[in-house]
Amino acid sequence: MSSDSNYPITGTPFAVPDQPYFINSSTAGNGQVSLNWNRPSGSQGQGISQYEYQQKEGNGSFSGWNSIPDSGPTGVNKNSYTINNLSNGSTYKFILRAKNDAGYSVESWPKTLKLPGQLLFSAPANLTYTAGDGEVMLTWDDPDDTTISGYELSSNGGTTYNAITYSSDSASNSHSHT
Repeated sequence: MSSDSNYPITGTPFAVPDQPYFINSSTAGNGQVSLNWNRPSGSQGQGISQYEYQQKEGNGSFSGWNSIPDSGPTGVNKNSYTINNLSNGSTYKFILRAKNDAGYSVESWPKTLKLPGQLLFSAPANLTYTAGDGEVMLTWDDPDDTTISGYELSSNGGTTYNAITYSSDSASNSHSHT
């Protein structure tokens, strides 16, 4: 078999994707983060078969690479992902990379997100009041989701709060304050 140099083969070499980068709309919430990133542009953004991320908490080490579900060929326009089961009050760093048939992109610059601290308790339940002569008696039940160590009351629309003393009925989890 001979080769004919009159018919050269031409084409553009297939390259790995351009570096993805996180955008400012990435957010942290209750035990989770929502990561948002750009989709690499131009020909290096085509043919992405998968996005992957690594995370680390605080000064720890980055985890191994985690595949982002549905970010392959049928989800190539996917540019956001929510990671759950994170610790409130902790700071996390994330890096991202894109993959195509030629290999992996350069890793993104790290994105640092701090989750909110311990979230507030649910509001007391079944709050009732009885007006008296120059006083009001409040009665309420503990919320179901936590152990309460005390209550505060505002009489000016939430501008200031003061700790209150109250009596408890442990059998019904009910409290009252006059």
